[in-house]
Amino acid sequence: NYHLLETISRYDYPKIKGKTGLRDETTKKSKFCSKRDVLGEFKMILSKIKSKYIFISYSSESVVSKDKMIEILKENWSEVRCYEQNYQRFKSNKNSNEKQSKNVVEYLFCGKNENY
Repeated sequence: NYHLLETISRYDYPKIKGKTGLRDETTKKSKFCSKRDVLGEFKMILSKIKSKYIFISYSSESVVSKDKMIEILKENWSEVRCYEQNYQRFKSNKNSNEKQSKNVVEYLFCGKNENY
């Protein structure tokens, strides 16, 4: 969910729902949440960034795989590296019967562009 970025970019005061305060977006879904659209969106955004360095934090539970993200970053940056940190998955509903011990990996992707 990219609800915080969506709210910042729109600079509005949306109605929110749930324990985490999600935007009530029943009719609009971010292209970053769509398996069909996410690669094109990332490629478009990354191709427009004019910077010597890039850092992206991304989760193993996200739509794009670690390997695919590295591949996309290498289109515009050299020396692409990925650092990993394991975390216990956050559960907002402690009454859930689901296993509480599932881990998630947070990736920190770093790249350098020699042209800047």
